[in-house]
Amino acid sequence: AFTNLQTTAQQNHISTYIKQLIEWRKNCDAAQWGKLVHYSPADGLYLFFRHSEKQHIMVIINNHPTEKKRLETMRYINDIGNANTAIDMLTKQAYNPIDNIIVSPKTALILELIEKPAL
Repeated sequence: AFTNLQTTAQQNHISTYIKQLIEWRKNCDAAQWGKLVHYSPADGLYLFFRHSEKQHIMVIINNHPTEKKRLETMRYINDIGNANTAIDMLTKQAYNPIDNIIVSPKTALILELIEKPAL
């Protein structure tokens, strides 16, 4: 095992990220048992969904090396359904409305889709 004294800041960041991801997955019904739906890449974005009765997860991967990409939700409306909010599973950042999600280059977002009733 390594200690933080033996690793770089970047290695520590990656280690923390992987630990968070593993912990999240252990407690995520959709990630473990959900039905997988994936789409072919479009405009540098690859999306897949995991659906269970309890949760709906959307994973967005921007594989473009330098450009940010905005999610065009109409292509995925069958899987987004009536969700109007997406919560980043690791940072807890909320995206509302969902069609305002911008993904940085070479980045993946893991989002839980939430249907919040209108006020």
